Amino acid sequence: MKLAPMFSLRCWLSLVLALVCFCSSVPAQSPVVASAEAPTAVPTELYDYVGLEDDSFEWKLTQTEPLPGGAGKLHLVEFTSQTWQGIPWKHVLAIFEPAEIKHPEHALLYITGGSHDSKLRDRDMKAGAKMAVQGGFCVGYLLQVPNQPLLGDRVEDDLITETFLRYLKTKDAKWPLLFPMVKSAVRAMDVITEVSDQKWNGKVNKFVVTGASKRGWTTWLTGAADPRVAGIAPIVIDMLNMQPQMKHQIDIWGDYSIQIHDYTSKGLVEVMQEHPEIPLYRWVDPYTYREKLTMPKLLINGTNDPYWVVDALNIYWDDLKGEKHILYVPNAGHGLQGGAHLAVETIIAFVGHVAEGKPLPNLEWEFDQSGDVVEITITSDVRPVKVNLWTAQSGSNDFRESQWSATEVSGSEGTFRTKYQVPANQATVLYAEAVYENGDHQYGLCTQVHRAAKK
Repeated sequence: MKLAPMFSLRCWLSLVLALVCFCSSVPAQSPVVASAEAPTAVPTELYDYVGLEDDSFEWKLTQTEPLPGGAGKLHLVEFTSQTWQGIPWKHVLAIFEPAEIKHPEHALLYITGGSHDSKLRDRDMKAGAKMAVQGGFCVGYLLQVPNQPLLGDRVEDDLITETFLRYLKTKDAKWPLLFPMVKSAVRAMDVITEVSDQKWNGKVNKFVVTGASKRGWTTWLTGAADPRVAGIAPIVIDMLNMQPQMKHQIDIWGDYSIQIHDYTSKGLVEVMQEHPEIPLYRWVDPYTYREKLTMPKLLINGTNDPYWVVDALNIYWDDLKGEKHILYVPNAGHGLQGGAHLAVETIIAFVGHVAEGKPLPNLEWEFDQSGDVVEITITSDVRPVKVNLWTAQSGSNDFRESQWSATEVSGSEGTFRTKYQVPANQATVLYAEAVYENGDHQYGLCTQVHRAAKK
């Protein structure tokens, strides 16, 4: 069934009313009604889709080649993860096997995108090899998540929103594109386990999952969907608790980010705000699964990401369960320009700590403002190499184009204190970054962003 790319508001409201009437007529045991009547209940649609049997799953090892300098091997796999809505999903999976494996039971799964004919890029080759060799664990690079273009040459958010529209029209719970994206990651874990067993008698059975943007969204949901996920590192997907996030954009910016135009122009955000009882939004919001997301978490964001308000993380941070860490990359947008090295080093350290069953350093912070002075206290159970206070100003509350600058904070043992004078007539945001050693390398952990009160 082909849908028009946009609906008028009147059409949307008619659609919503029809959907609400449909939901009210479903028997009480239906998961849709259960989630509507009991907001704390975790819906099952994601699990139902991932658990569907699919005979189209298959994989083939196409090539094995040495990594430069004898550092290990690269195994290239072509595989079909599933058939979704009659469309086979095919992927390239690059598996990096380091010569020295320190963590034989753990692997890093990096979810990335591309189109149907995409191959492993040089930068992915370098990053995958670096993480595997330096960290001593297997790394899998999964391409073509999602498979695209699909549904009339649609890609990325245009494709995701088209599948949301088709769910709203048909009520077929298999339509939301995040579901097959998650299943792609789950099947990739199956392949990595089988290849490691066959090629180097590996015992890989636990995974740290990472990916950026829509693949970061997939990372969160994969963590909720598969018990083999021992840790997650979602990158630049600062949108948990979606309904308050959208309100926050209006409150701070006066409008939605142009980067989510596919969602706003098609009426999806408006429908979510006016009719939160529609189950689709809970199905795809990682916040829904927060009670299940108890594994260690490393949230990586750019301070100048135009998709999200600079303090968007604060809307959901306190509600996350278990071990959790933040890395902000200063002066970086959605692509982490100039900060990819810091992100990679921190991911390597994170995977190593997860594999060893040891948490990363516990960083705690306080921001106390009196008048125009903010007093900042940072404590860490492991003494960092240094602590930086990062600050930015804006003539409004919009910091997307602001320049961040750092000053080093002095301290003794694991406690660091400083005071910051808030500039007059300027909106100001602050966060602290602690830098730690990981062998010959360094990584960072950060505090939440604090929005100083104007004086």
